[in-house]
Formats: sequence, structure tokens, C-alpha cells
Amino acid sequence: MGDFRLQPPPMPLPLNPANVQVHQQLHQLREENGRLLSQLLDLQQGYQDLLRRNLSEQRLHLRALEQGMRQAGQLRGMALRSGGRKNIFFTVVVFSLHFPYTNARVY
Repeated sequence: MGDFRLQPPPMPLPLNPANVQVHQQLHQLREENGRLLSQLLDLQQGYQDLLRRNLSEQRLHLRALEQGMRQAGQLRGMALRSGGRKNIFFTVVVFSLHFPYTNARVY
């Protein structure tokens, strides 16, 4: 079994120019790692904010689309009641004016 007694800390390296340089490089690397970690956290927060805004915009677009579909359905019903399919062109044109970027079709 291993010896679980506390071991004394390792003896510090003697101060010579090579050890000082390595110590300085390690210190610089720690500082750079801290800076990079901070930047990463900031970027992740910004990305999360962007995703939240995008999701909110998509929900608004979906609500507008749903409302437009309901209105198009009402217009279609009115067109059918007023003489069959002869006024369906009006329904499609009105719907496409409200939502020009959709591929939805009204039948």
C-alpha cells in the first residue's frame, strides 16, 4: 500500500536565468488563458442572447403567419360563399401581399 502521509512540498528550483524565463512564460500563459476564458464566456453569452432574440423573432413571425392563414381562410370562405372559386385569386393575392416570403398556398 502507498504511504498516505503528507509529503513536504518540492524544493523550489534554484533561481537561474532559464528557470526565471520558464516561470515568466508560465505566468504569461496563465494570464493569457484567463483572458481567453473571459472572452469565451463573453462570446457564449452574446451567442445565447442572439439565439434568444432569434427565437423571439421566429415566434412573432409564426404568430403573424398563423393570423394571416386565419385571415386567408376567412377570405377564402367569403370568396366561396360569394360565387365559388371565381374570387380565390383575390385571396391568394391578399395573402401573398401580407406574407411575400412564404411558400404557403391557399386553396
